[in-house]
Amino acid sequence: MTETPRSLPDEIARLPITEVELEAIARDPQQPRQSGAEDGIEDLAGEIRTSGLINPVVLREPFPDETLPLGKSWVLLMGERRTLALRHLGRSTVPARIVPEGALFDRARLLLQQIGENVYNPLNPLDKAAAYARAFRLSQIEDQKSFAAAYGVDATLLNRALKIEEAFAIELDEEGPEARVRAHLRRACQAGTIKSPEALLILLALAADHPKRVRRLLRAAHPAEPVTRRAARNLQARLAAPAKPAAGGHGLIEVPVALVAAILAHFGVSEIPDEPESLVPLLERRLRERTSQTA
Repeated sequence: MTETPRSLPDEIARLPITEVELEAIARDPQQPRQSGAEDGIEDLAGEIRTSGLINPVVLREPFPDETLPLGKSWVLLMGERRTLALRHLGRSTVPARIVPEGALFDRARLLLQQIGENVYNPLNPLDKAAAYARAFRLSQIEDQKSFAAAYGVDATLLNRALKIEEAFAIELDEEGPEARVRAHLRRACQAGTIKSPEALLILLALAADHPKRVRRLLRAAHPAEPVTRRAARNLQARLAAPAKPAAGGHGLIEVPVALVAAILAHFGVSEIPDEPESLVPLLERRLRERTSQTA
């Protein structure tokens, strides 16, 4: 493989700036961001209207084996949200730097640069994992350690990304509980309620044996308060811990979940508590309340 420049941003910064028609630009099919590109576009458009476009977008000539849609001459490499904002403002052109075909930029390095540019509006864990996995395959380097060294990528981050992609690539029964939880996890990533790759990996591991607990954690999260790595680890620790005797000397016995749910429903409790140890005192309290009401 041809040796590539170590500092790709510096190489791109040396390219001249040209005014390009927006209609001549095609979206990169390998664009890492597969969802959420238009989130906050009106705010970005307002900033551009007030302060102008500070950074030109970066385009590339098509690869030799690539066919662009009719009327398109360039492929958008960096600046998808900026071009969307300009279209929102009704602009017809955009200042751009154009990477020529045959430049010393291999495809894996270009893709990694696309990942790295998403600082202010980060990629969700699924999009980032898929992009790192594609870059790894494009490099044609066989082992992760060599790839990380050659491209300056954190080896742990790469390993985590490959595990996420592998987990979502596994075919599951669409009607099974694990598949349904995985669909919930995908939507949570796209909605911004999971932003931590490590949290996503932990929840993926728990989904097979504890789908209801994972869904319950997801229902309590939202973009302003996403599922954190700590929250995922805490759930993992609770599920791994052996059951302890309840306060007052009560020991826990194995009871079918449906039976527990029916007993709790009888006492007006809609969900099984997160902590199994609390079941006995909860039922004792509800029983005392019922007894006092009928006395």
